[in-house]
Amino acid sequence: GSVVQLRAVPTDVHREFVQWTGSGVANPSDANTTVLMSQDRHVTAYFQVRNYNVTTTKRGKGTVSGSGIYPYGSDANISATPDLGYQFSHWENFDSNSNPTSGLDNNLSASATLTVQGGHALVAVFDPLPYNITVNSTLGGNATIMQAPGPYLFDNTYTLSTKTEYGYSFNNWSSSSNSENLLSSTTSSISSFTLNGDVAFTGNFSENQYLLTVNIGAGGASVLPATPTNYTHSTQVPITAT
Repeated sequence: GSVVQLRAVPTDVHREFVQWTGSGVANPSDANTTVLMSQDRHVTAYFQVRNYNVTTTKRGKGTVSGSGIYPYGSDANISATPDLGYQFSHWENFDSNSNPTSGLDNNLSASATLTVQGGHALVAVFDPLPYNITVNSTLGGNATIMQAPGPYLFDNTYTLSTKTEYGYSFNNWSSSSNSENLLSSTTSSISSFTLNGDVAFTGNFSENQYLLTVNIGAGGASVLPATPTNYTHSTQVPITAT
C-alpha cells in the first residue's frame, strides 16, 4: 500500500496536538507523520487546550501562592500575605517574555484572579510600613537622628548621634519604649538600630564635676575648703585663707 502524509494543525496558538488514533499511523504522537494505506483507514487527530506556567514571586517580605500549571483561559487564584512590618502594595504582571500583560482582575488586591492567557510571572510587591522615631535629650546636649526626616521604614537601619554642650558629658541612651536592646551601644554617643516599630530614645547628659584641692603655703593657719571636694562645672566656690 501507499504511504500518505498526515499533518495535524491546531486552530490557534493556544491549542496543541495530543495524538493520532487509528491503525496504520507511523508515529501517533507526532503531528507530522504518515499512515500506510494497505487497507481502509480511519484516523483522528486529537487536540487540547495548551497549558501554561504561572509563577508567583515576591519583592519585599511576605508569602505568595498561586504558582502552577493552568490551561489557557482558566482562572488562577493568587494571593499575597505580608510579613510583620510590611504591607502589600501591588502585583507586577509579566508574561514569559518579560512583557507586561493583562489577565489580573485587580493588581492592587492581595487576593486576585488571573485569567491565564499564556505564561505569566507575577511579582507581589511588599513595602515596609512607616513607624515613628522620637528622639529626646536631657539638659546638657542635643540628640538627633542622622537620617533625613521620615518616613522611617520597618527593617531599615537608622543612626542616633549627640552634640554635647561645653561643661557636660554624654552618659547613655535610654528608651521609654523599652527599645534599648535594639541599639548597637547604649553608652556610645553614636548608635545605630534596625527599626521594628514605634520607638522613643533619650540621650542623657550630666554636668561635669571637677576636684578642687586647696593647699596651705608657709605661714598659713588654715584654708577653706579644707578637704578636696568635687564641684560641678561653672560652680562659683568661695575659698578662704587664714
